[in-house]
Amino acid sequence: MPLQPRSVPITDSVYQSQFDLDIVISMYNEEPASVVEMLTDLKALPIIQRRSTRIFIYYKGASDLTFNLEHHLENTRLIHRPNIGREGETYLYHILSRRDNLATHTLFLQAHVHNPWEMHRRIDQYFVPSTGMLSLGFSGYTCDCGNCFDRWRWREDRFQSLYADVYNTTCSTALLSYKGQFIASAQRLRGIDATVYQRLHDALVDPESWAHTEPYLQGRPDEMSAPLFGFTLERLWSVLLQCSELDIALKCPTNLSGKRIEGDVSDCQCLDPT
Repeated sequence: MPLQPRSVPITDSVYQSQFDLDIVISMYNEEPASVVEMLTDLKALPIIQRRSTRIFIYYKGASDLTFNLEHHLENTRLIHRPNIGREGETYLYHILSRRDNLATHTLFLQAHVHNPWEMHRRIDQYFVPSTGMLSLGFSGYTCDCGNCFDRWRWREDRFQSLYADVYNTTCSTALLSYKGQFIASAQRLRGIDATVYQRLHDALVDPESWAHTEPYLQGRPDEMSAPLFGFTLERLWSVLLQCSELDIALKCPTNLSGKRIEGDVSDCQCLDPT
């Protein structure tokens, strides 16, 4: 079956920011020195060095940090948050609370990055001014929207309704994202109505919401600090940011192999309209 042409996303092309890049970190019990080292290495990438950058570290640990991250990293804010909702709640909170003060692009990361060398390579090869959504986890995984699951025993029976919340239509197959690490443009983040993010955030933080009760749980374990729905949200970012394009699953090489011969910068991402 031939691939369908990519859909035209709804974006906010009017919004302008004085900052090029925000780096948002969701941190729990990781060693502060390792977080500083990770961010220092990231900021040393030439493509990052050329951008005006702010860092937001959302800390959900139980104890106060004795290692002052703000003093070790320029233009950094440390924000304490309750230990609820894993990194998904962190990202949603940032998008909602800073909707009118987003950078042109935001890099979302957990404090313990999955395969940093491979992530750096993907940023270096694919991050461009027109990047709309670029996943920095492993790629190529799709699911049947009516029976959505993957090899890691994750499944989501509400996938169709979650997809329809963004696109106002149903889907047959959708591209999944992994590892909670990706770059998104303000155009994409603001293209989706804030109520969509708010409903997802409410589902995570309200212990009486559908995400923490039956029949959704079906007896599966769930905690406010480790919600079952958090695993779905990790996989849902490509859908939320209107980048559920199936050709990415076919064209995007692994992080390890690098850009394919005669490959295009759009192979692994969705670009904003120019």
